[in-house]
Amino acid sequence: MSDLSPPIRNAPIVELAISVLFEPNDLLNDAHLSPFWWENREEFPSVEPMQPIRADLVSFAPGRPFGGSQTQIELLNEPETRLMMTSADKVWLCQLQRDRMAVNWRKSQSEYPRYAAVKSRLRQMWSKWSDFALTAGGVAPVPSKWELVYVNKIVPPSKDLGWEKIIPGLFHKELVTPEAGRLIGRRCQWVWDLDELSTRLVVEARPSLNDPKDSIVMTVTARGEAHPTKDIWQAIDDGHELSVNFFESVVSKEMLLECGEIQ
Repeated sequence: MSDLSPPIRNAPIVELAISVLFEPNDLLNDAHLSPFWWENREEFPSVEPMQPIRADLVSFAPGRPFGGSQTQIELLNEPETRLMMTSADKVWLCQLQRDRMAVNWRKSQSEYPRYAAVKSRLRQMWSKWSDFALTAGGVAPVPSKWELVYVNKIVPPSKDLGWEKIIPGLFHKELVTPEAGRLIGRRCQWVWDLDELSTRLVVEARPSLNDPKDSIVMTVTARGEAHPTKDIWQAIDDGHELSVNFFESVVSKEMLLECGEIQ
C-alpha cells in the first residue's frame, strides 16, 4: 500500500466498513470458514464466531418504495456463523460468512488511512477468498451486492453552536424543548434512492451517550446491487463518491475546515 495517499489526521471518520455480498455456494459451509482464517492468521491473528449479518433484502430496482424496517423470520437449514478476524493492533477487521465478506478500519490511535487503503485491503482478501472457494468448492464467488458504511463522530467546534449550524443540510432548525424538559437523546434517519446508480443512501444521526450536545455520530451507508455495465469495485467507488459528496454538502463550512480532507 506504499503507493496510496498518506493518512488524514483530522477526519471525523471513526470507522469505515466495505462489504461484498455474494450467493452462497452449497458446497461450502461454515466448516470451511475456519481453514480460510488459518491461512490468513498472520494478518489477522485473533478470530471469534459471531451471528451473521443478514443481507438487506430490499431491491434497488427503480420505482421500488422504501418500506422501512421490517421484522423478518428466517428458517435456516443449518446454523450460520460469521468469523470476525482481527489484526494484532485491533484496527483492522475481516469479516466472513457464507454470503458476505467485509473489511473494517476502526479508529484507535491510528489516523484514517483513506478509502483507497480500505478498499485495497478488501480486494486483497476477496482475491484470497475467491481462490480458496474455487479450490474448496469448485466455484469462485460472484458479487451480487455491495455496502459501504462511514461512521463519523462530529464534535462541535464551539459549544455555543447548535446542530442547525453544524449540519445545516440535515438539521434546519434547532429542536424545541418542552418547558422543564431535558433532552436525553435524538435519533434521525434519512433515506434516498438513486435509480441511475442502483444505489440506496441511508443516513442516520444520533447523539453521543454522554451528552446530546457533545457530539453526534452520523452514519452514512451506501448500498447497491452489482451493476450490469461496471464491475463491483467501480460500483463501490460510486458509493464512496456519493457518500463523501453528501457529507460535504450537509456539513457547515466551519465544520469542514475542522475536519480537513475526508476521502
